[in-house]
Amino acid sequence: LLIYSSLLGGGMSSRLFQEIREKRGLVYGISSFSSSYTDTGVFGIYAGTGEKQIEELIPVLCDELKNSPYSISEKEIKRGKAQLKAGLMMGRESAFRRCESAARQLLIFNRVIDPLEIIKQIDAVSKETVEKIAKQIVAGPMTISSIGPIKKLETIDKIQNRLN
Repeated sequence: LLIYSSLLGGGMSSRLFQEIREKRGLVYGISSFSSSYTDTGVFGIYAGTGEKQIEELIPVLCDELKNSPYSISEKEIKRGKAQLKAGLMMGRESAFRRCESAARQLLIFNRVIDPLEIIKQIDAVSKETVEKIAKQIVAGPMTISSIGPIKKLETIDKIQNRLN
Protein backbone atom coordinates (compact mmCIF):
# COMPACT_ATOMS: atom_id res chain seq x y z
CA LEU A 1 0.00 0.00 0.00
CA LEU A 2 2.81 2.40 0.84
CA ILE A 3 4.50 1.77 -2.50
CA TYR A 4 1.22 2.38 -4.37
CA SER A 5 0.65 5.56 -2.37
CA SER A 6 4.17 6.71 -3.16
CA LEU A 7 3.94 6.19 -6.91
CA LEU A 8 0.47 7.70 -7.10
CA GLY A 9 0.91 10.78 -4.92
CA GLY A 10 4.22 10.69 -3.10
CA GLY A 11 6.05 13.79 -4.16
CA MET A 12 6.84 15.86 -7.21
CA SER A 13 7.63 12.89 -9.45
CA SER A 14 4.38 11.06 -8.62
CA ARG A 15 1.65 10.44 -11.18
CA LEU A 16 -0.92 12.74 -9.63
CA PHE A 17 1.52 15.60 -9.13
CA GLN A 18 2.83 15.35 -12.69
CA GLU A 19 -0.53 14.94 -14.45
CA ILE A 20 -2.86 17.03 -12.33
CA ARG A 21 -0.63 19.79 -11.00
CA GLU A 22 2.21 20.17 -13.48
CA LYS A 23 0.53 19.24 -16.78
CA ARG A 24 -3.01 20.53 -16.15
CA GLY A 25 -2.57 23.08 -13.35
CA LEU A 26 -5.77 21.97 -11.61
CA VAL A 27 -4.47 21.98 -8.02
CA TYR A 28 -2.19 23.92 -5.72
CA GLY A 29 -1.02 20.67 -4.20
CA ILE A 30 -1.89 17.00 -4.43
CA SER A 31 -0.68 13.97 -2.54
CA SER A 32 -1.76 10.57 -1.33
CA PHE A 33 -1.42 9.03 2.11
CA SER A 34 -2.12 5.78 3.87
CA SER A 35 -2.22 4.45 7.38
CA SER A 36 -2.53 0.81 8.39
CA TYR A 37 -3.74 -0.76 11.60
CA THR A 38 -4.22 -4.35 12.76
CA ASP A 39 -7.70 -4.75 11.30
CA THR A 40 -8.27 -1.76 9.05
CA GLY A 41 -6.58 1.12 7.30
CA VAL A 42 -7.10 4.20 5.22
CA PHE A 43 -5.86 5.34 1.83
CA GLY A 44 -6.51 8.94 0.90
CA ILE A 45 -5.80 11.62 -1.62
CA TYR A 46 -5.49 15.28 -0.73
CA ALA A 47 -6.10 17.86 -3.46
CA GLY A 48 -6.08 21.60 -2.83
CA THR A 49 -7.93 23.28 -5.67
CA GLY A 50 -10.10 26.23 -6.57
CA GLU A 51 -13.85 26.30 -7.14
CA LYS A 52 -13.41 26.77 -10.89
CA GLN A 53 -11.10 23.75 -11.24
CA ILE A 54 -13.17 21.18 -9.33
CA GLU A 55 -15.35 20.25 -12.32
CA GLU A 56 -12.30 19.31 -14.39
CA LEU A 57 -10.30 17.86 -11.48
CA ILE A 58 -12.70 15.07 -10.47
CA PRO A 59 -12.89 13.32 -13.88
CA VAL A 60 -9.10 13.55 -14.37
CA LEU A 61 -8.42 12.27 -10.84
CA CYS A 62 -10.88 9.40 -11.31
CA ASP A 63 -9.28 8.46 -14.65
CA GLU A 64 -5.84 8.39 -13.03
CA LEU A 65 -7.11 6.19 -10.20
CA LYS A 66 -9.10 3.88 -12.48
CA ASN A 67 -6.19 3.32 -14.86
CA SER A 68 -3.44 3.15 -12.24
CA PRO A 69 -3.62 -0.60 -11.46
CA TYR A 70 -3.10 -1.44 -15.13
CA SER A 71 -0.20 0.83 -15.96
CA ILE A 72 2.25 0.49 -13.08
CA SER A 73 5.83 0.24 -14.30
CA GLU A 74 8.83 -1.43 -12.71
CA LYS A 75 10.51 1.99 -12.71
CA GLU A 76 7.69 3.39 -10.54
CA ILE A 77 7.92 0.41 -8.18
CA LYS A 78 11.67 0.94 -7.87
CA ARG A 79 11.23 4.67 -7.20
CA GLY A 80 8.49 4.00 -4.63
CA LYS A 81 10.68 1.50 -2.80
CA ALA A 82 13.60 3.94 -2.81
CA GLN A 83 11.38 6.71 -1.38
CA LEU A 84 10.11 4.45 1.39
CA LYS A 85 13.58 3.27 2.35
CA ALA A 86 14.99 6.81 2.31
CA GLY A 87 12.10 8.02 4.46
CA LEU A 88 12.63 5.16 6.88
CA MET A 89 16.31 5.95 7.29
CA MET A 90 15.79 9.72 7.56
CA GLY A 91 13.11 9.10 10.18
CA ARG A 92 15.70 7.29 12.27
CA GLU A 93 17.48 10.63 12.76
CA SER A 94 14.59 12.02 14.83
CA ALA A 95 14.08 10.75 18.37
CA PHE A 96 10.38 11.59 18.14
CA ARG A 97 9.93 9.64 14.89
CA ARG A 98 11.83 6.64 16.31
CA CYS A 99 9.58 6.61 19.38
CA GLU A 100 6.43 7.06 17.29
CA SER A 101 7.49 4.24 14.97
CA ALA A 102 8.33 1.93 17.87
CA ALA A 103 4.97 2.64 19.53
CA ARG A 104 3.05 1.93 16.31
CA GLN A 105 4.98 -1.31 15.75
CA LEU A 106 4.33 -2.43 19.32
CA LEU A 107 0.61 -1.77 18.91
CA ILE A 108 0.33 -3.55 15.57
CA PHE A 109 2.98 -6.29 15.72
CA ASN A 110 3.66 -6.61 19.46
CA ARG A 111 7.35 -5.96 18.79
CA VAL A 112 9.73 -3.33 17.48
CA ILE A 113 10.92 -4.24 14.00
CA ASP A 114 14.55 -3.73 13.03
CA PRO A 115 14.90 -1.23 10.15
CA LEU A 116 16.86 -3.78 8.09
CA GLU A 117 13.92 -6.19 8.34
CA ILE A 118 11.59 -3.45 7.09
CA ILE A 119 13.93 -2.75 4.17
CA LYS A 120 13.91 -6.46 3.26
CA GLN A 121 10.10 -6.43 3.36
CA ILE A 122 9.99 -3.38 1.10
CA ASP A 123 12.42 -4.99 -1.35
CA ALA A 124 10.31 -8.17 -1.42
CA VAL A 125 7.18 -6.39 -2.68
CA SER A 126 6.43 -7.31 -6.30
CA LYS A 127 4.79 -5.32 -9.07
CA GLU A 128 1.93 -7.85 -9.02
CA THR A 129 1.31 -7.22 -5.32
CA VAL A 130 1.15 -3.45 -5.87
CA GLU A 131 -1.25 -3.95 -8.81
CA LYS A 132 -3.49 -6.16 -6.66
CA ILE A 133 -3.58 -3.56 -3.87
CA ALA A 134 -4.29 -0.79 -6.40
CA LYS A 135 -7.26 -2.74 -7.80
CA GLN A 136 -8.67 -3.25 -4.30
CA ILE A 137 -8.31 0.45 -3.48
CA VAL A 138 -10.02 1.60 -6.67
CA ALA A 139 -12.85 -0.94 -6.36
CA GLY A 140 -13.48 -0.28 -2.67
CA PRO A 141 -16.03 2.08 -1.15
CA MET A 142 -14.96 5.68 -0.77
CA THR A 143 -15.60 8.68 1.41
CA ILE A 144 -15.16 12.33 0.49
CA SER A 145 -14.38 15.17 2.82
CA SER A 146 -14.25 18.70 1.45
CA ILE A 147 -14.21 22.26 2.67
CA GLY A 148 -14.83 25.51 0.87
CA PRO A 149 -17.28 26.25 -1.95
CA ILE A 150 -18.40 22.77 -3.01
CA LYS A 151 -21.53 23.45 -5.08
CA LYS A 152 -19.76 22.19 -8.21
CA LEU A 153 -18.46 19.02 -6.54
CA GLU A 154 -20.07 15.87 -7.95
CA THR A 155 -21.99 13.56 -5.64
CA ILE A 156 -20.12 10.65 -4.11
CA ASP A 157 -22.28 8.21 -6.13
CA LYS A 158 -21.31 9.88 -9.40
CA ILE A 159 -17.63 9.87 -8.43
CA GLN A 160 -17.82 6.20 -7.37
CA ASN A 161 -19.45 5.35 -10.73
CA ARG A 162 -16.53 7.00 -12.54
CA LEU A 163 -14.25 4.44 -10.87
CA ASN A 164 -16.34 1.40 -11.83
